[in-house]
Amino acid sequence: MRIALDTGADRRGEWVRVFRGPLAGVQGLVVDLRRRRRRRERLVLNVSLLGRAAAVEVDLDHVRRIDPGPEFARGEDSPSAAITA
Repeated sequence: MRIALDTGADRRGEWVRVFRGPLAGVQGLVVDLRRRRRRRERLVLNVSLLGRAAAVEVDLDHVRRIDPGPEFARGEDSPSAAITA
């Protein structure tokens, strides 16, 4: 499923960083897009919080796409590494 987002996160599997709200600074992997009432769109992200993997739902306009960098390529601190561990 391809998702057209102004944030640059245009498909599942994209890495994003939350820059607004209570989860500001958290990075996660896009796993789904959900439409709510009044056409409000939210992303479902896999994140690592307090050493645990979690799925969180955030407003679409609260995230920006990021380059995960080499540390995520090794799988050391990525949310998906926590999920598979």
